[in-house]
Amino acid sequence: MIRLPAVSRARGVRLRKSFPVSLPSPVGGWNVRDPLAAMPETDAVVLENWFPKANDVELRPGVSEWTSEFASNPLTLFAWNGPSGGKLFAATATGIFDASAGTAVGPSLSTLTSGYLRFTNFATVGGSFLVAVNGQDALKLYNGTSWQDITAVSTPAITGLPTTDLTHVAVAGQRLWFVEKDSISAWYLPVGQIAGALTEFPLGQVLDKGGRLVAITNWTIDGGNGSDDYTIFISSEGQVAVYKGTDPSSSTTFSKVGTYYIGEPLGPNCFAHYGGDVLVLCQNGLFPLSKALQSATIDRKAALTDKIDTAFTEAATKYGKNIGWSVVVYPQGSFILVNIPVTSLYTVQYVMNSVTGAWCKFTGWFATSWEVFSTGLYMASNQKVGKVWEGTSDFGTAIVGKAQQAYSYLKARGRQKHIKLVRPSLIIGNRVTLRMGFDTDYTSSAFSSTAVASPVVGSNWDALDATWGAAVWGPGEQARRDWASVTVRECYAAAFRLQVSTASATLKWAATDIVYEQGGTL
Repeated sequence: MIRLPAVSRARGVRLRKSFPVSLPSPVGGWNVRDPLAAMPETDAVVLENWFPKANDVELRPGVSEWTSEFASNPLTLFAWNGPSGGKLFAATATGIFDASAGTAVGPSLSTLTSGYLRFTNFATVGGSFLVAVNGQDALKLYNGTSWQDITAVSTPAITGLPTTDLTHVAVAGQRLWFVEKDSISAWYLPVGQIAGALTEFPLGQVLDKGGRLVAITNWTIDGGNGSDDYTIFISSEGQVAVYKGTDPSSSTTFSKVGTYYIGEPLGPNCFAHYGGDVLVLCQNGLFPLSKALQSATIDRKAALTDKIDTAFTEAATKYGKNIGWSVVVYPQGSFILVNIPVTSLYTVQYVMNSVTGAWCKFTGWFATSWEVFSTGLYMASNQKVGKVWEGTSDFGTAIVGKAQQAYSYLKARGRQKHIKLVRPSLIIGNRVTLRMGFDTDYTSSAFSSTAVASPVVGSNWDALDATWGAAVWGPGEQARRDWASVTVRECYAAAFRLQVSTASATLKWAATDIVYEQGGTL
């Protein structure tokens, strides 16, 4: 039985009353936009490896090994989706490998000199194909059975421009479009054809900031009178040219809608289709095109990343030239992920709940590429491919979750508090190590080092230090609402910190209860 702090009854001594307060878990997500003193109590100053959901915050799932037989790092994952099945491929610096079965990787299916590919699926009356280019090797074509190099003399053949000069491929207006290396021109094939004569579509007089063409994509918009097809051209200088229509050989059927500036794109994987919109990843944030193109001057508040704008801008400034930026939409997990290559060996992810719009940060995943295949999400990492959002560890390594809730005056603004007890409401699926503490009055401290899990079953609150308490709870999924005493200096505002480390447990965090004694204003 928990005893609340004693109340003095001596004559002439003013009673000190204990106050209980309950705070929601940070379902509003990571917030680096609002001042600490004005941040909503549903938000978090730090939210790392905790995924904010509508009703609680969940320690993110892990990643399990899918295949690990690569001699070097896979650099691009890409899927062929046929009418009755599919294949998952992985490209290294030397070749393309079949990564579909989740077993040992066989011999290379096609040779490469660069493993960074751009690709698209394209179906014709002749079959379903996967087309891949990298600006160095001949165009790679997969027909559902085998790979083939497509050149000017192959059968079939592509003429008009060496296929080794093609850096990007996309489908728009029922035809294949390509980007020419170190150029501001696009090229296209006839409708419904995987080969033939390429036709140039110059954009130098439209994209007047110069630079080079980076990417092409399609966008279908229902404007109220039926669907309209748009082709989107994105330049290295941050300009977006939008064309309406399907036949680029005629100005009457393929006309420019406008040219817009959104900010320099972060790599060739700078867009993703999301519902009826296109998300574009640029130095100013992650923008839905439907909002980014509403005016000539970009409104940063229209970005999905508005709430984490400071963190995103800092990452884009520091790491924007690194290879590996991408945006991934994963409907089965209800999230949108931005992969940030900090170094060639270390990445982090900024992740948004696509239902609530709340953000968090993931660490512990080194990913060079991502792909959705057969409803699952996969990533290339350290000479292997992993299946993401599965299990309770990262390839067997513990997941470390760190959270600092927004500062709260605990329903008594302007009065001093002496915090006595804290009780996070958790549902725990197995034994897990916890550490708790508080930051006070807008001071920031480093997170405590992870405690070593003990074999104790149940609660063990004996190892407490000045501001952190360590506990081991478990086993078996159960709701835990155990009070813990903490040592915290008197303060006006406090921010609860929770750190967990586990390779075997699931956790859900619904609320935080706090008991404190209230003092005066001085």
